[in-house]
This record gives sequence, C-alpha cells and structure tokens, in this order.
Amino acid sequence: MTSTRITPTRLGFAAGAALLTTFAIGAPAFAVNEFPPKATLTATSGCEGDTFHLHTTMSNPAGLSIARFVLTANDSSSAYSGVNVDIAPNDTRVDDWKFAEGQPGSVRITSTDNVPAIDYLFEVTPDCVPEVITTIPATTIPATTIPATTVAAPTTTVAAQFVPSALPQTGSSSPITAAFAFGLLGVGILLRRVTRRVS
Repeated sequence: MTSTRITPTRLGFAAGAALLTTFAIGAPAFAVNEFPPKATLTATSGCEGDTFHLHTTMSNPAGLSIARFVLTANDSSSAYSGVNVDIAPNDTRVDDWKFAEGQPGSVRITSTDNVPAIDYLFEVTPDCVPEVITTIPATTIPATTIPATTVAAPTTTVAAQFVPSALPQTGSSSPITAAFAFGLLGVGILLRRVTRRVS
C-alpha cells in the first residue's frame, strides 16, 4: 500500500490553485463594479415666448466609466429613435427640445447606468400662444331730437247757400196780382197799336 505524504510543497501548491480559482470566478464581478458609471438626468420645461421648450441635461458627474443614455424624441426640432448617447466621466450634455404649438410631442430618455435605472418620459401638447379675442367696441348712437311740428288745421270756409223752402211765387196764386198783370198786358198792346198808327 502506497501512502501519499502531504508535504509543505504540495500544501502550498493546493492552496495557490484554490486561490487562483477563487480569483477567476470573482474577477468578472469585481471588474464590473470597480469603475461604475453614474448617469444623472435633470429636465426643466415651460413656455418661452410663444414656443414650448424642454431643457434636458444628461451627465456623468461621479462616474468612473462612460454612462450610456438611450433617447427617443418626436418633436418639432428633432426626430430620434433609439439613439445611444455616451457621456464620459465628469462630462455633461445639454439639449433644448422645441415643441410646435398645438402639436403633441414626446421625449423619452433611459439609462441603466444608474441605481435605480433612469426612465424619463415627457409628453406635451404645447399651448403657449395666447388666444386672440377680438372685442368690438360698443357704438353709441346719439339721440336725435325731432322738433315738434305744429300743423295748422285747415280752415274751410263754406259759403252759406240759401236753400228756399218753397218755390218763388209768380202771382198766379193771387187773383189781384193776376188781374193787375192782365191789365198791364192790355195797356202794352194798346200802346203798341197806337205807336204803329202814328208812324
């Protein structure tokens, strides 16, 4: 029967192999966390004049390696879709996103290089242009005074007409008047005859 003796050389070799194996297993995790990035994002927005602005600041102020941001924007000044933005340690990027009046727009920025991960979504339909209200001033029409006109009542003068209540009398109804008339007639006839004879 052969026995194996543990010598200090063999013991050192076994311990060294175990240590190297431990380093090989733990090395990837150690390397990832040794120089971590530190992604940060700040944003401000609002109307500036008649235009809506969104100001974003992507930075990596305390990072030891590059911080990656992924942004997707749909606005009046740009159209990005899944664009990678790498920010070096102690570096900063500032963007100004302008949105058209009355048109919906959005900006989304994400980064897994932070704990917790950044997932920023901004959506807006700008309403910066004040609505114009046209006011028609009231028109005052001065009161018109029409002078009173006095119309004189027409004076109609109707001439008095004498309307006889009976027919005029001719004398035929009076015997005396009739006799007198016949007498005069006879005198006239006589005078005519006498006048003819004389001439």
